[in-house]
Amino acid sequence: MKSLVIILSLLSVLSSVAFTATLTQNSQSKHQSAVSKLLTKKPVSSKIVLAPIKVTVKSTPTPVVKIVQKPIILKPVVNAPIVIKPRPIIATIPKIEASPVAESLSKGFDLSVGAALRMASLSALNNAYASTFGKMDVLLESNVEASWLLVDDLRFGLRFASGQNSATKKTASTVYEDLSIRYSSLGGYLRWDLIREPSFIVATEVGLGYVLGEYAYSKVDESGVSPNLQTLRQGGVVAVNIGLMTMWNINPVWRWGLGVRYELANIKDLRRSNATDLSSQALDLSGIDVALSTTLLF
Repeated sequence: MKSLVIILSLLSVLSSVAFTATLTQNSQSKHQSAVSKLLTKKPVSSKIVLAPIKVTVKSTPTPVVKIVQKPIILKPVVNAPIVIKPRPIIATIPKIEASPVAESLSKGFDLSVGAALRMASLSALNNAYASTFGKMDVLLESNVEASWLLVDDLRFGLRFASGQNSATKKTASTVYEDLSIRYSSLGGYLRWDLIREPSFIVATEVGLGYVLGEYAYSKVDESGVSPNLQTLRQGGVVAVNIGLMTMWNINPVWRWGLGVRYELANIKDLRRSNATDLSSQALDLSGIDVALSTTLLF
């Protein structure tokens, strides 16, 4: 009888272990299934399973052990919601470093602006009006020019310039006299670099262009006793010039220049209302320019 009890006890223990393993395996698979369904956002319902329960019934003369099945409810495990934290996007801006301008670029395209004083001849005009206004042989000029490199040390350029001078004189209590001289020119030139160093350049140039000039004289009597007088003469001539320039490089894209230039521009054919005025004085704008310029190098 004792042997029967021992055998029954062993069978009870083995069945309990087997059922427990089965339950554990089933629980793990159910749990995994629930997690997968949760991740796929599908609803998971509760399930009813039978769990083995060990019940010991006391009786005489020996106790009897029975295994019964009790229904239990397995609720799905609710996992915490999965939160995906966005990763910060860090944009890296590449560092841009300015590189020095290559020396070859400084010999490409140049753009200059400048000012000059022209000591013009104006001999005939001064002879006619110097007694009233004094000599008018210094004119203030402004100019702009652009040049392009043709070959090493040789450039071609275009220049536009304009200059003027004027004076007003009170010759009587109510009489005023005015004299103004103006000119403008457009031409081209060739420039050779005689000396070229990193810091400075010495160059010579020869140019050819066309000059338009005029002078205007007026006499006004505000009292009205004497008649008013006005004279306007205009003309043009082909002009040639030659010059010598010295330039200093401040940096790879900027330079200053100082030069002396002589231009031959004697306008003899002056007109009045599109008719030649043979009695008009010649407008001799020939003279020396002392020019100061600043240049941008491209």
